[in-house]
Amino acid sequence: MRRAVLILLAIASCVFALGPLVENIVPTSIPMNGTVVNVYGNNFEDGLLVFIGGVLVENITWVDVYTFTFNASAQTVPGYYNLTILNPDGQFTFSDYMVYYTNDCPVPGKLGCLGDDSCQDCPLGARCPGGCRVWPLPGYWTADESTGKVSACNPAAHCTGCTWAPCDNQCALGYQSDNCAFCIPKYCKYG
Repeated sequence: MRRAVLILLAIASCVFALGPLVENIVPTSIPMNGTVVNVYGNNFEDGLLVFIGGVLVENITWVDVYTFTFNASAQTVPGYYNLTILNPDGQFTFSDYMVYYTNDCPVPGKLGCLGDDSCQDCPLGARCPGGCRVWPLPGYWTADESTGKVSACNPAAHCTGCTWAPCDNQCALGYQSDNCAFCIPKYCKYG
């Protein structure tokens, strides 16, 4: 009995020792010359450290366990950078595809794929997080987020859409390929 209690206490301590959890970053696209970034989530501790692409970020302002801000420094190469958050207690999180730098229309809700800062409207059936990125909504599909295009799926239920980068798996269970039009081997299409 005593051994079972000790095991349960050990499990409970592991369950409640959660590291930092990122739920949202604003802005979703950072201009190449840098900007102030707000990070929302949970379990952020005062004194945390932040790294973008392995480089320590300066000027971090801890607001509370749910929010902190930092000054994202300028970058010379556009694209995705990993984000690491390290709490003083040693708990950390590491995320690929979390921070995106661009000069191509870094405006959420707009699309910029012309190689300058001009912006176009986001295509129907897509969410545009800024830059030359288009994320399909449910019922739509894209070959790559940087194409600037989405296509409707038929039937729409085959395509799940994409809510965060990378948009690797946009097909419902059992489907694959362009527009999620084909069945995965050993799956059958009825009707």
